[in-house]
Amino acid sequence: MTIPLLRPYQNKSIQELRDKIRDGLKRIVLVCPTGSGKTTIAAEVIRMCVANKKSVLFLAHRQELVFQAQDRIKKIGIEPGIIMSGHKHFPSQVNIASIQTLNNRNKPNADVIILDECHHSVSKSTSALLNHYNNNSIIIGLTATPYRLDGKPLGDIFQGLVEPVTIRELIESGYLVEPCYYAPKDQIDTSHIKKQHGEFNIQQLFAEADKRILYDGVVNNYKKFCDGQRAIVFNVNKQHSQNMRDFFIRDGISAVHIDCDTPSKLRIQILKDYKDGIYKVINNVGLLCEGYDLPSVSGIIINRATTSKCLYFQMCGRGLRPHEDKTHCVIIDHGGNIQRFGLLDEEQTHDLFKKQKEKIPGESPLKICPSCEALIHARIMICENCGHIFEKKESELKQSEFIEIINFKNVPDLGVVPERLQKPFRQMTEEELEEYRSIKNYKHGWKFHVRKLIYTK
Repeated sequence: MTIPLLRPYQNKSIQELRDKIRDGLKRIVLVCPTGSGKTTIAAEVIRMCVANKKSVLFLAHRQELVFQAQDRIKKIGIEPGIIMSGHKHFPSQVNIASIQTLNNRNKPNADVIILDECHHSVSKSTSALLNHYNNNSIIIGLTATPYRLDGKPLGDIFQGLVEPVTIRELIESGYLVEPCYYAPKDQIDTSHIKKQHGEFNIQQLFAEADKRILYDGVVNNYKKFCDGQRAIVFNVNKQHSQNMRDFFIRDGISAVHIDCDTPSKLRIQILKDYKDGIYKVINNVGLLCEGYDLPSVSGIIINRATTSKCLYFQMCGRGLRPHEDKTHCVIIDHGGNIQRFGLLDEEQTHDLFKKQKEKIPGESPLKICPSCEALIHARIMICENCGHIFEKKESELKQSEFIEIINFKNVPDLGVVPERLQKPFRQMTEEELEEYRSIKNYKHGWKFHVRKLIYTK
C-alpha cells in the first residue's frame, strides 16, 4: 500500500476533522480551494478508516468524479467497489457510488460517508441518501464553496466547518498559480435580463450572448491573451457552446464541444483527446465546473454571466493548478463576473447558517488597465501585468490620502519612486525589483509574485 506524502495543510485538515468528530459532530464540511487536493485528503481518510475496520461510502454526482475517486483510492492500494450504471458492483469495505444510481439500488453499510461537491447536498437525490443513513454514519462533505448555487447556507445538513487553507496561502506556497484577469470591452449585457430562481434567465442570457461580435470577441481575446494554450470555455447553453466551437474552428483553432448530454463513451474520448493536445479549446455547458483536473489548462474563458458566486469560483478554479508549462492562469471574463464577485484570493467568510452575501458595488473596486486590459484593484497605480502607470486625478489623490490616514496610519510613509524605476516590472533587474519593493514598503512576497507573473515570462 502506497501512503501519499501529504502537504502540511492536508495533514491539518485530517487532524481538525478528527477533532470535530471527537467533539461529537457527525456532519462536517471540509472547505478547501479548488486544486488543493480534496480527493487526496479523502483518500487518506479512507485509508485510516480501512485500517480501523470501518466501512466507507464515497458519493459523487457525476461519472467523471467517480472515476477520479476510484483512481486516487487505487493508488493507496485499495480496490473500491463501484456502484454506477453500466458497472457490476462487487461489495467492498470501500464503495464509490453515483448518487443517482445508488438511490435505485441496495444501500451498502457505511460507517463513514464522504460526499464530494457537497454544496449539492440539498438536492432531492442527495437528501434522500443522507436521510437513509440518518444519524448512524459520520458524513464528511468536500467542497471549495460551502454554500448552494443560490448562495443559501448548508446548516440544515451539516454541523461544522473545517477550513485549513486559503487560495492566497496556496498561491504563496506554490501549490496554485497566480490568476491574471482580463475584462474585455465587448461583454454580455445583463442589464435587462430577468432572474429565474435567483439566476439569470438562460433564454434571455443566450439571446444577449448569441451575437457575432461577441463570438468573434471570444476568439480574438483567446488569441490575444492565451494564444496556443489549452483553454476551457464556459458557455450559456448547448447551442451557445456549439456555436462558440464553430467560431474557433473557422479561425483555425482546434476546438470541441461537450455537455451533460454527450454520450458517456464519447465524453471520455473527447476529454482524452483534449488532454493529449488534439484540441486546444474545449467548450462546455455545466460539465467541467467541478472535479475536472487537468493542470496544463492555463486559460479560462467565462463566456456567460452568473449570479452564483459558487459557480464563478468553480469555473475559475479549473485553471489554477500548477504545471511545468505555465507560470500563471489567464482568466478572460465576458460576463462581468469578476466585477460582480471580486478577485479569487480576496478574503472569504464562510458560515453554515448565513446566506452568502451579494457583492456590494464598490466594496472591492476594480479597474481595467488601458494598456493590456488586465483587471486589477482600483488602488494599484502600476499595472502588475504590463507596468502601465496610472495617473491620479485630484479627487483620487484626496480619496487615497484619506484611506491611508484611516487604515494605514501605523505604516511608515511610502517613499517616492525614482524616475529610473518608473518602467514595466519585466524590464527591472532583481536588484531594481527589491529596491522598488522596499520603497513601496511591500511585503517580501510581493517580489515573488511579480517574478512569477512578469519577470519569468
